[in-house]
Amino acid sequence: MMRRKIVKKRIDSQMSKIPCKKVQAAILLVLVLFVNISALKSQMNENYIFSSGMLYQDNPDCKFTEEFTKCSDEMVQFFVPQKEKLEEIQIRFAINNPQDDDRSLKLKIQLCDSNEELLYEEEIGADSFEDWHEYVFSVRTKVNVGERYQLKFTQSGIKQGKNKVYMKCFIASESARENICYTFNGKKEEGNIELTYVYNYSNLTPFVYFLIFEGVLILLLLILKNSYNKYGEKINKKINAALWIVNVPAVFFLVQLIATESASVRKEYVWLNLLIYYVFFSWLAILFKKVKISIIIMDTCMLILALAEYFVMKFRGQAITLFDIVNIKTATTVAGSYNYDISLQVCIYILCFLFFIVLQLLFQKGEISENKRRTVRYLLWSGYSLILVIVGINLNNIGIFSELNLWDISSDYNEKGYIYTLLAEGHYMKVKRPKSYSIKNVEEIVDNLTSDKEEKTLIVPENIIVIMNESFANLEVINEIATEDSILQYIKSLDNVSKGYLYVPVFGGGTAETEYEVLTGNSKQFLPAGSSAYGFYTHDPEYGLTYTLRQQGYYSIALHPFDGTNWNRNVAYQKMQFDKFFCLENWEDKISCLRWCADDKSAYDKIIQQVEAKNKGERLFEFCVTMQNHGSYDKDSSGDFVPTVDLNYDKEYPLAETYFSAINVSDQELKRLLEYFKNLNETTMVVMFGDHQPAIEDEFYDELFGKKEENLTIEELEKKYMTPYIIWCNYLCETTEENMSSNYFGSYILQKAGLKMSLYEKSLLTIKETLPVINRGNVQDKNGQWFAIDENLPEDYKKILEQYETIQYNNIFDKTNLVAVMR
Repeated sequence: MMRRKIVKKRIDSQMSKIPCKKVQAAILLVLVLFVNISALKSQMNENYIFSSGMLYQDNPDCKFTEEFTKCSDEMVQFFVPQKEKLEEIQIRFAINNPQDDDRSLKLKIQLCDSNEELLYEEEIGADSFEDWHEYVFSVRTKVNVGERYQLKFTQSGIKQGKNKVYMKCFIASESARENICYTFNGKKEEGNIELTYVYNYSNLTPFVYFLIFEGVLILLLLILKNSYNKYGEKINKKINAALWIVNVPAVFFLVQLIATESASVRKEYVWLNLLIYYVFFSWLAILFKKVKISIIIMDTCMLILALAEYFVMKFRGQAITLFDIVNIKTATTVAGSYNYDISLQVCIYILCFLFFIVLQLLFQKGEISENKRRTVRYLLWSGYSLILVIVGINLNNIGIFSELNLWDISSDYNEKGYIYTLLAEGHYMKVKRPKSYSIKNVEEIVDNLTSDKEEKTLIVPENIIVIMNESFANLEVINEIATEDSILQYIKSLDNVSKGYLYVPVFGGGTAETEYEVLTGNSKQFLPAGSSAYGFYTHDPEYGLTYTLRQQGYYSIALHPFDGTNWNRNVAYQKMQFDKFFCLENWEDKISCLRWCADDKSAYDKIIQQVEAKNKGERLFEFCVTMQNHGSYDKDSSGDFVPTVDLNYDKEYPLAETYFSAINVSDQELKRLLEYFKNLNETTMVVMFGDHQPAIEDEFYDELFGKKEENLTIEELEKKYMTPYIIWCNYLCETTEENMSSNYFGSYILQKAGLKMSLYEKSLLTIKETLPVINRGNVQDKNGQWFAIDENLPEDYKKILEQYETIQYNNIFDKTNLVAVMR
């Protein structure tokens, strides 16, 4: 009893310290100002595309300009721009001999102002043009609206004679509003050239609407305040109850809109989510006594959680799960590299959140008296316990609710509600023991999978260098990239290598999950999606690639030019039996940067340094995790880095251009590294692979696929989880080309190196022969056919997955009875 009184006094003491009205008003004013600035900034940074001119049609009655037949020919289009930022000029050409091999003709386009000052110039070979199709000139020049400009066309390399190439332009059937007239060799001609002008501009109209909406909310508060002054005292209890009741559904829908950009929660889950919210609100009311305080605390916490989800989805394209709490430190170490701009839409939702908080501050007077609190407390704790039980069990067993899809948790946040789904994830934090698990069963599975496995006699490399390159991906695996610049030119030119693609378990982030699969051979398919393997599932000793190599005399070094505690690597690497770990804390040498990240040059220099420092004849294994291509890719985090890749799409994708430019630097650094080992008089194998694809513009991925993500097939969606790998040797070795999921890759490296493997690693290679890809709830068989891992999966494949899950459980959780060891 005495303890309860002490706790009550402490709570009441804290309540008395709540800021006065002036402080509350100041805090709210700062928040509203912040939201307004964010809303304005979002519109200033929002690029709108405006096109003027008519896209061409294949009309046989088209009219043309004169042909360019002499190098002295000049055609000039005079025009007056409508917007300040002229991004592109699109023009169509007709070529009289489009199939002729001798296309030495070149076209020069020049943009000049009224004073003949050159603003833009580009020269293009005729082989870049397609007959009767438009060509896009990326002008990207600021112009003055209303001022007269000239677009000059001249050609060079024209050769007289039969079957030579001549070009001409189309006359517009409906001229763009910009066009004034055009001339050919100084003579004014009829009509105008068929051109399309594309502008990039900011539109502040939505921000004006935002201010109007804000004004309406303020006016509504004033009206309510005035009414409350007249009638509030008479109906005070009803107002308190109404504010409490209305706040919960309002917060529920606002959280959905911010965190998931959707409020399409299924009806049966709406009620469950609301119940959870009411229980939490009520529990806080009992704790703090005043309803106002409990609601404000809960609203603020839910707003912070929703915004965290919003930014995480924006940065890495994957939703927050309960497991992310373990890796909060990793998130904070890279948080400063991202841009925290908030969209206008989310600013509106935040404004609504603040509106409901102000309602509570102004009108909520409800309190829970001491004698009522005891009874209500027991009722609410019972209800709260009930909710935890409902959320914590597998509800599909009683036919009410379905299991969560942890490989696509965003869809569950949309359909089942954010708060319910987040809490329900707790059920998946513990890995279930397979139903058929027994040591005898594990032994039988391993014997069957390894009975006919013989290790080939190959040259064993003295040095094995494995590089996991941050965000390294060839997005042409999805579709051809529209650019005239080369991307990954060197790695594509390599032919005397084993190569292919890995299917990795993460996209846009979650580097350590791919790393875990490669280094251990354990598949995230049988561990909770979103969980941190390095945080939950590494034990001492952790068997895998490093352990197997150390058993065969390799000195093992891990390198990562960043914080060593990221993803718990400093602990996980010790359990994996690495002899040494170089990270930011003990790197010793100066680290150079590209954008905000340590560059590949620094990482590769360290790799070379360790090779040169070892004793002659000593076996060395180095595992390097790079940082150079880490997001974000916006201007704020890129410093003085200038992109070298230009994309040719109707819309701009600056993040993608920065990313492609950065991986081109990685491509050249890999060339430098391989040149070093080519001249090294020690047998060396170099392996490089990407951890995941980059979190760049969602619209760019839509552009590559030609459709939205929600419309992708399993096979198409899995392309977002493909990264390239190469295995290069400075000695004569067998080369192959095949794709696989990353859980097999460590065993595959050992096989290529001609080294001994554990029974577990041999078992994985046998499973790979039938199911080369196991990834994110899907499998691909040896015939290239994709299947979802559900009730429709063929029985043979179900059995193989059950075998894999069983031996993996033994490898991770039953090390005292470990079966698949080295022999």
